[in-house]
Amino acid sequence: MKRILITDDSPIMRRNLNAILSKAGYEIAAEAANGEEAVHAYRKHRPDLVTMDITMPVMDGLETVKRLMKEDPDARIIVISAFDQRNMLFQAMENGAKTYLIKPITADKLLAAVRQQLEPLSREDGGAGGTTGSKGERRVDGENTSSTASANEPSFAVDNRGGQFAIRLIDPLRPGPYTELQTAVQGLLFVKPINIVFQFGDAGSCHPELASALETLIGTIRGAGGSVAVSATRETLAASLRGLLSVPIGTEGRQA
Repeated sequence: MKRILITDDSPIMRRNLNAILSKAGYEIAAEAANGEEAVHAYRKHRPDLVTMDITMPVMDGLETVKRLMKEDPDARIIVISAFDQRNMLFQAMENGAKTYLIKPITADKLLAAVRQQLEPLSREDGGAGGTTGSKGERRVDGENTSSTASANEPSFAVDNRGGQFAIRLIDPLRPGPYTELQTAVQGLLFVKPINIVFQFGDAGSCHPELASALETLIGTIRGAGGSVAVSATRETLAASLRGLLSVPIGTEGRQA
């Protein structure tokens, strides 16, 4: 059973996160009301994952992420932030946090982010390599199991991979608008140098509106002096994207 440390100065938020995660089968290693408590709890319990609020007394989330990553470069941290704190959120990503959620969050979004971070650990432990939900749900690895995925589920996730920000496009068939994706990219542009890769994973196709939005974002990233790439597992999708996007399209493996 994977163990999670919950860090938030709000008792109500801690209780809600605890209830969602416990119901999903995770063990709550400890709860912390501020960053200092989180550092001590991490040293004591060595959890598999940490959820981290940004604004807290004693030690805020930015400093806490930095401290935890210094102690354990393999620490898996999900930052939870309000929309108006997005600049701080992306600072936390630069400090080493793996991904983020913007409040208010739903149980589905929280669990999708948690599973995505813990899935590699499950594979190492001999567990399943992904979670397939019922009709209308998606696998954690981003493959859509239905063309009618719920609009309440996240359409992308941002992972910090040693200075490169991987934006996984979980539901590339979903039509626009892509306001949250555009906001996420804009928030990352303060990182210098910025290196972003858009990943389609095992998706077989891409909505034309998304391709157009990505081309605009590619121009924005380049205009800020950043580097940008796109990757897809399926060669058929990669070939299609090469005619739509002004960047080389990499392939991860070759599937028809």
